[in-house]
Amino acid sequence: MNEGENTGLAADPGGPQDFDAVLQAELREVLPDLALPAGARATIEAIDAGATDLAALCLSGGGIRSATFALGVLQGLARFGLLGQFHYLSTVSGGGYIGSWLSAWRSIEADERIFAALNITPTLGLLSADTWTLVAVYIRNLILNWLLFAPFFMGCLSGWVGGSAIPSAGNVCGAGPG
Repeated sequence: MNEGENTGLAADPGGPQDFDAVLQAELREVLPDLALPAGARATIEAIDAGATDLAALCLSGGGIRSATFALGVLQGLARFGLLGQFHYLSTVSGGGYIGSWLSAWRSIEADERIFAALNITPTLGLLSADTWTLVAVYIRNLILNWLLFAPFFMGCLSGWVGGSAIPSAGNVCGAGPG
């Protein structure tokens, strides 16, 4: 909204606001081409009868995992040209990470550039950086799992082979000398 523009809101932003004025100001931002009648009930009826349906993108919580999932959802919506169809954004917890990132980016960049940048696909090929990154991450995780689990299973196996197969209170693996 431009500075100095009449929003229909009270001069004191900390004071009570009239619902009709708030609804009118919000819809002028969300649907600038819609002719809005006076009064909240008439405005709501005009929205319901209008050709444009209002849509909201809701990103749920769950920490960084939900933020990562939400990024994938945003990329998918951008790939199919649907991300620009939403009028509202609602976020909770981890979804707030990615939602605030998207809102901040949209405040300084054109939507077309953002949606194009979100449409990321890995580069395939034997010499591509994406392929070698996948191989490196796979090998790193495999080695880390081996370093964690191999000693544990070797300890279990040595307890079973070297001693009794009857579990004792001090034996974590369930085998070993009793």
